[in-house]
Amino acid sequence: MARYFSDLDDGNTKYVDSVGTELPDIRMVPSEAIGFLTAIVKDVRDENDRALSVIVRDDNGRSIFVATLTLQSDWLETRHLAEARNTPSSLPHAIHRTQQSS
Repeated sequence: MARYFSDLDDGNTKYVDSVGTELPDIRMVPSEAIGFLTAIVKDVRDENDRALSVIVRDDNGRSIFVATLTLQSDWLETRHLAEARNTPSSLPHAIHRTQQSS
């Protein structure tokens, strides 16, 4: 099995994969790269727009594949933005509202 290395670039920092992952077939590289990006983006907890890229290298150090995920978010109405800014980010909105009513 060949070893592939998935380096992450979040726009600010580049993280180099020094361990790699063994895959039985090069055709698995795209699904592994995309799966890696989705695992990373699920932990994004702020509203900042960003682009995350994973560059896959083979065991010779050559870049062979890139996948980029762009995350963009925005409030559709300004009243929701104002309400969100008044809500502590550590509590879900419904819990915060219930506690205020008590």
